[in-house]
Amino acid sequence: MSKKIFDTKLFTPVTGKDKYLLLMNQLAHENIQISYINYLNEEILEASLSSGVKVIFSLDKDIISEVTSLQLILSRFRIEGRKINRIDLRFKNAVVE
Repeated sequence: MSKKIFDTKLFTPVTGKDKYLLLMNQLAHENIQISYINYLNEEILEASLSSGVKVIFSLDKDIISEVTSLQLILSRFRIEGRKINRIDLRFKNAVVE
């Protein structure tokens, strides 16, 4: 007689609050300091970095990838000595102004 074994772990959907916390943790992990974060809607967050740069994040995309992209963009522009006002990470290729 075979016995069936079921996994009893419960899975819950990732909410906007979970993604907000993940974003905060990732930014802290990458030593990116922020002044504030606003929910623009249920899919978009806007953060203001302590340097004054505004960053738009999509909650539909992978937060870790977005923060990694942000870190690369900030590093590249810092090395080049160029000023950034806004970074929009909602698209396949980030829009930098």
